[in-house]
Amino acid sequence: MSPHNLNYRDFSIFNAQLQRPIPMQMRPGYSILRPPSTPDSWRQVFPGLSTNYNICYESPLDPNRLHRCSILGCDQTIAAIDIRQHLQNFHHGYSQISLRLVCTDSQCQRGDLAARSYPKHVLEHHCNIIFLCPYCGLHYTRSQSVTRHIMQDCTAFQDFRHS
Repeated sequence: MSPHNLNYRDFSIFNAQLQRPIPMQMRPGYSILRPPSTPDSWRQVFPGLSTNYNICYESPLDPNRLHRCSILGCDQTIAAIDIRQHLQNFHHGYSQISLRLVCTDSQCQRGDLAARSYPKHVLEHHCNIIFLCPYCGLHYTRSQSVTRHIMQDCTAFQDFRHS
């Protein structure tokens, strides 16, 4: 048989089903989180792969970690995990103005930040929250970074990326 008459689709490499990425077992105390993503950008990178694969594992937060509120005039010390609730209850509308503030944590080197970023800042930098890629175990401080990692770098998804 001439090589010109071969049907290369008959070879097993062409007929093999791609192995779907399988998440690793979740660490005790962690929870599954579905980070925000744009379905259109997911479909561009992974045509035919469900957005249900866009997950990360979120580390547990220490309920005993305290934080002093950085909003001017407020010196309440609260559990860091309650920062969103505190801001909602005592500083309603704080994020809707172009307010900037400086984190009052003595260990913080951040400088000033947008008020709307303050709750994330506290959770990510003062509660030691970690987001794990469930497919390879790399860790990040933001859930969106896990999504970006999955879409760009995670080896578990290399066969699914649209070139």
